[in-house]
Amino acid sequence: VVTWKGSQDGRWSNPGNWEGGRVPGATDVARFAVESGSEGLVDANSSGMVAGLILEPEYHGKIRLKRDLSIINDLVIAGGTFIQGNFGLSLSRYRQTGGTFTGGDARLKIRYEATLSGGTLLSSKSMTARSLTIESPAVVTMAANSKLNLTGDGEPLNGNGLLDVTT
Repeated sequence: VVTWKGSQDGRWSNPGNWEGGRVPGATDVARFAVESGSEGLVDANSSGMVAGLILEPEYHGKIRLKRDLSIINDLVIAGGTFIQGNFGLSLSRYRQTGGTFTGGDARLKIRYEATLSGGTLLSSKSMTARSLTIESPAVVTMAANSKLNLTGDGEPLNGNGLLDVTT
């Protein structure tokens, strides 16, 4: 686990923004905690791949994509804001207990399940997951002209939370 401190320029690729002076890579989990700086930018000079990404409950900053990002395992959002923008995001599992996810005009590909038990998710233009579970008080809002593709068998959509498709 490599923890963001963001004390220099906010660029993901800058080792000075990470505890221990080491930028997380494909075998590392990037962690954003209460002591982390307020904003991180996944810039074009970063590798674009991590093993996992965690935004802890006490984190109140923002993570913005400025390049495609692949998360080999889980994206966990418990606090803060994750802004996808116009860059592709792929991951194995999505878990959200708080905070905010804001999609964009690129695709969000979740290989397995997406589970929300808190917070809000504004979908990307195209969102794919094997299953989507939304437990109250979580809210998933489909962006205008967006598409949700659930590929699992059985009941790929469940829970007692809100899926807002009014746009």
